[in-house]
Amino acid sequence: MEGKPQQPLTKEEEDLEDLIDELETLKREDSGAQFVAGEENGVLQYLFFCTSAMRDAYEKYPEVLLIVSTYKTNKCNMPLTVFVWTQMDMVA
Repeated sequence: MEGKPQQPLTKEEEDLEDLIDELETLKREDSGAQFVAGEENGVLQYLFFCTSAMRDAYEKYPEVLLIVSTYKTNKCNMPLTVFVWTQMDMVA
């Protein structure tokens, strides 16, 4: 019994596979690296990657600056940038 021919990947699926391959390579090169990704129905839902150097820097400097930016993806069709800063003692 033959299976259905596999559909060619979309550009987005190819890009995701390339990203995962690159992160897996980085993980092999850095034994302390962590990489977690989750998908649902072929759509990437979350991605976390942290190298040993990143973790060392965070332990040394635990303050966090988070910058999130979108371009015309909200209901007002306007660019949006959010800055969040926190210290180890959770004061922002």
